[in-house]
Amino acid sequence: MTEPDEVQLRDTAAVRALLDPRTRQVLGVFCGRSAETARAAEELGWTTERTAHHVARLHRLGVLREVSRREHSGRPVVTWSAPAVLRGSLDLLPETDVTAVFDEVDAAGRRPFLQALARAALQRGLLSWDLLLHRGSGDDLRLSVSPAGTRWLPGDATAHEGAAPAVVLSWLPLALDADQARRLQEVLLDLAAEQPVATGAPTHLCGLFLTPL
Repeated sequence: MTEPDEVQLRDTAAVRALLDPRTRQVLGVFCGRSAETARAAEELGWTTERTAHHVARLHRLGVLREVSRREHSGRPVVTWSAPAVLRGSLDLLPETDVTAVFDEVDAAGRRPFLQALARAALQRGLLSWDLLLHRGSGDDLRLSVSPAGTRWLPGDATAHEGAAPAVVLSWLPLALDADQARRLQEVLLDLAAEQPVATGAPTHLCGLFLTPL
């Protein structure tokens, strides 16, 4: 029997399990392919007992399927598999878990962005910048960075002459209706599509964010 390429999970516990990094580690072994528990443990660098615990849990949740079973030294050895694609409706999750979903999806780009920014601070002279605690337009205290001796903030329309690198750290609260938001979405995506396709290692990382409040 061939494992289907894609399965829709309809159980809340099964969908929530996908948010667990350890679950995703285990599924990295089984998604779209088959493996015995001992082989999975070897690939994960875990003990067989620990791996078997997670395998049994995912089997109970309907995420892993038993492919075959054989006897070895009087004990059953099971081969497991999972679909190449697992889907689960966000409607099954509470709001805190949905927030965690988007946080995890965003982390794939956010972490390298922040790491690269920190490296730039250490290696490319951003340490001549200051940590800045100031009041924002809404009278709230904000933490930011600014070139030493200036009041320029990343995201200002006009960069401070000679002091600001190509860095933007800015969230813009906009008053848009649905049609205006869709037009802005099109502009942002068109702008990204106009940029040259990298033929070598990327030199910059850019994120585009837009959401209704």
